[in-house]
Amino acid sequence: MGSRYNFHGDPARFPEVADLISRAYGRGIRYIADVAGGQGMLSKLLRNRLGYDAEVVDPRGWRITGVPGREEEFDPSQASYYDLIVGVHPDQATRAIAMGALYTRTLLVPCCNFWDRSQRLGTMALVESIERFYRRYQVSHQRVTLDIRGPKNIALLTEPPARRIDLSGVILPPYEGLGGQLPSRDTWLAEKRSQKNDSSGGKWQRDTLDNHVGLPASPVPDSKPSG
Repeated sequence: MGSRYNFHGDPARFPEVADLISRAYGRGIRYIADVAGGQGMLSKLLRNRLGYDAEVVDPRGWRITGVPGREEEFDPSQASYYDLIVGVHPDQATRAIAMGALYTRTLLVPCCNFWDRSQRLGTMALVESIERFYRRYQVSHQRVTLDIRGPKNIALLTEPPARRIDLSGVILPPYEGLGGQLPSRDTWLAEKRSQKNDSSGGKWQRDTLDNHVGLPASPVPDSKPSG
């Protein structure tokens, strides 16, 4: 990808996820939503290299020229329009993508904990909490470890349940907690760097906040989930 674009995180994630989609789904899918896809590099690869009809769904409107998209939050009730919903480190859109798994295939690579704000979750605890949600609603899922820098390199691939589920009755973990207002991405990352530096010898300690607790019974709010 050279130096034409400036990305946060490992740029290898884009071709890695694109290749995973090609291997996992082949020509069995066509329409893909790249949720919280930012500049749209993943969509660009999916369209130009693999021939998928991919578009970015992201309210920030940072797309590369020529990459189609919609500048709005992802609405999981509309997920069945797509053959696949993709979220690679989607932050606030994590919950909406997980809910979209009730209606269509999804590929979710969780990053920061915008899933359960009542507690701090390490990498594996976050993945496991989302997996419990999938099991609760009979969403078939599997883990795939991506060949990119860790620890945020676990992809969850899903297939929707046979029975359609009313989203108004879906139970999600709390979205507020840890002091109330959600931190910005920069604040969250600064906190993680501080934890890394405080660990023994400066070495990254995976899952130091790995709290394995079940999903609390908290109903979906009336407002549209963040995406």
